[in-house]
Amino acid sequence: MLSGGLDSSSIACVAGLARAATRKPGLPTFSLIFEKGSSMDEKPFIDAVLERPGLDSTLISVGNYAPFAEFERILEEQEGTFLAPGLSLTRSIYRTAGAQRMKVLLDGHGGDEVVSQGHGHLHELADAGRWMELWRELRGASNTYGDGMLGMYFKFLTVYGPAWRIAKLRGMANR
Repeated sequence: MLSGGLDSSSIACVAGLARAATRKPGLPTFSLIFEKGSSMDEKPFIDAVLERPGLDSTLISVGNYAPFAEFERILEEQEGTFLAPGLSLTRSIYRTAGAQRMKVLLDGHGGDEVVSQGHGHLHELADAGRWMELWRELRGASNTYGDGMLGMYFKFLTVYGPAWRIAKLRGMANR
C-alpha cells in the first residue's frame, strides 16, 4: 500500500530497488487517489515514488466515497467499535489486491509511533508521575505537533496530576 507518506514510500522504494536489482517484475503497489485539490490528495507524493525503479502501480480512485456504506459489516468484522477512521477507505485496496491474487500487503501504518512514539509515551510518563521527564519530552513533541509546550503540560497534569490520582485511590478504597 503506497499512500505517499514517508513510511509507505520508504517501504515501496526499498522493496522496489531490491526487485529491480534482481530483475524481478515490478513490486505491485496500491494507492488511493483523491480528487485534485482535496486535503487528502497525496498523488504528487505517490507519483514521485512511482518514478523509482521496480514498482508496478495500481491507482484506485476514491471518487464518491461513502464512509458509512459498509459500516455495519465492518463493525461485525471488528467485533465492535474500532479506532481506525480510514478502515472503510482501505477496504477498496484490499478488494483490488485480492482480485490480483495478492497474499501480503505492507503499509506504513504505525510508522509515526516508531519514529516519534506519538503521544503514547507522553501519556506513559505522566501516568507514572515522571513530570520532569515529561517536561523534557514535551519540548520535542511541541515542535513536532505544533502545540504549545506549556498547554500540553497542563493537559497532562489535568488528566494525570495528583488530584486525579487521589480520586482514583479513593475509588479503589471504597470498593
